[in-house]
Amino acid sequence: MKAVRVLLLALGIVGSIAVNLTANPVDITFTTDGLIQTGDDYDDVWVYGDTTTVDMTGGKVAVLWTYDESTTNITGGLVAYAQTNGLSTINIGVGVVHEPRAWANGIINSPVENVGMSKSVAVRLTYQEARLRVAGFMLLRPVAS
Repeated sequence: MKAVRVLLLALGIVGSIAVNLTANPVDITFTTDGLIQTGDDYDDVWVYGDTTTVDMTGGKVAVLWTYDESTTNITGGLVAYAQTNGLSTINIGVGVVHEPRAWANGIINSPVENVGMSKSVAVRLTYQEARLRVAGFMLLRPVAS
């Protein structure tokens, strides 16, 4: 009987530790200037505002959404998916964005080597006015999604 109690207690403790080690997703919304840096790890990042600038110098972002006339400067870190909306701009410097998308007047500026995992331009442009500037060239004709 004593052995059964000890076993149940031990299983309860191990189960509690396993549950507590599970990470919760972290989302953040910027409406004023901000910074994403090494050590930051976000599932969803939203950037709003006509004068908002977010600088990403490191860290990881699963999904980046930009709106209004905001600007996001990626000079480090990793973004799995980034989408510009409205008149927002994403500038990709040294950081890597696996799947950038310009949507409805959005602008993405990037040297070719930072777009996706290869040196091919893997950007999906949608709607009439989306623009992509790659290494000094601007593609004006959108590609249907």
